[in-house]
Amino acid sequence: MKILIAIFLMFFATVLSATDCKNENKFYSYKAAVFAEKKNKFPQALNIYCNLAYKGDHRAQYKLAKIYFNGIDGVVHKDNAIAFLWALLSNSVINSVKKENLINEITAVMEEHELELVIENNRHILENIPSGRRIDQKYSDIDLTKYLKDQKITYTGSRIKRKKGDLPSNMTIFE
Repeated sequence: MKILIAIFLMFFATVLSATDCKNENKFYSYKAAVFAEKKNKFPQALNIYCNLAYKGDHRAQYKLAKIYFNGIDGVVHKDNAIAFLWALLSNSVINSVKKENLINEITAVMEEHELELVIENNRHILENIPSGRRIDQKYSDIDLTKYLKDQKITYTGSRIKRKKGDLPSNMTIFE
């Protein structure tokens, strides 16, 4: 039995290292990941979700849990243990019915001792990765003086006028 657990832990450690993201200097929002996914650019979408999830975006953490639970052909192999960890993390601060349902689906296919083993051996992951944030934009220091000049802003209803079809600059790479 101890040999089986040791083999499982070695395998799980290798799989967990495969979830490391390609850390890019560019910032991509959650919407960019959804856009990339809709355009069937799964490796790019997975990388964006992964980077956001490690920064604490609960939506990206939930999305990673779903991706690892279902798998994507040629991109991600189905892995219930990693899916379970991301689902727990996404639900740790902001609870929702759909997150609870995903956790229940994952636990239904895993055995109880396997769940306990995953939680016990990865407690450091659950404690060190933040959750409960929504990371929609990269914040940087901005000189507000140029925006605070006396300028007349044109509103239509409750929104500022904007050309239709304009996408943020970082979303055009997925077309």
